[in-house]
Amino acid sequence: MKTIAFICCTLCVVINLDSVAGKQPIQTAPAPNIVFILADDLGWQDVACYDIDAPSPMETPHIDALAKKGIQFW
Repeated sequence: MKTIAFICCTLCVVINLDSVAGKQPIQTAPAPNIVFILADDLGWQDVACYDIDAPSPMETPHIDALAKKGIQFW
């Protein structure tokens, strides 16, 4: 009876170790960083990064740098 219990316990341990060792960590893609800029009285024509014909009335170097590194939505 002790031998059967020992064999059953050993099988349970081996099966559990095998299932844990076989799992690979799931690699997920990193989440994108999304920045929404909300400002009062700032239109799309007021920012120089949109390359409009007229010069921009305001200097926005930080917004322009972010726009060069990322994706712009028109």
